[in-house]
Amino acid sequence: MSRIRELRENTDRDELVAGIKRMKTEIRQYEDRYEVISPEELAQKLEADETDGWDDLSRWKTTRQNLAVAQASLAYSEASHHLTA
Repeated sequence: MSRIRELRENTDRDELVAGIKRMKTEIRQYEDRYEVISPEELAQKLEADETDGWDDLSRWKTTRQNLAVAQASLAYSEASHHLTA
């Protein structure tokens, strides 16, 4: 909740929306590059010595977590706005 609150307080709506779009694009690129739909599926396909793949998997998981936080922050902002309007 603290990450959501901090993002909401320090980022305007347009920046949040732009960030969400960027992260969704990045996730789609991982899906296309590895022909999988999740980092967990990628982990099952990777060999132990595929350093680039494991690095991408880590970045993908981080991006997915950041996307969830950004989406929650945007939803919280929208809900707060509607409640005070």
